[in-house]
Amino acid sequence: MNFFGIGGMELIVILLLAFIILGPRQLISVAKGLGKTISELRNAMNQFTRLLDDDDDDRKGAPPQAKDRP
Repeated sequence: MNFFGIGGMELIVILLLAFIILGPRQLISVAKGLGKTISELRNAMNQFTRLLDDDDDDRKGAPPQAKDRP
């Protein structure tokens, strides 16, 4: 398993240290906050992608604009 260049054993050691430092209650609240943040970022990214796709579709459907003539 390779997660951001971190192997399985390294990930287990990091999680164990986080559990020891933060404690079970605070670790759960940190995990919930991190999950909410990731969810909000994912939703924002999806909305931004849809906005770009809609804008791109509008440009493809619009006739080309003529240059202004004096």
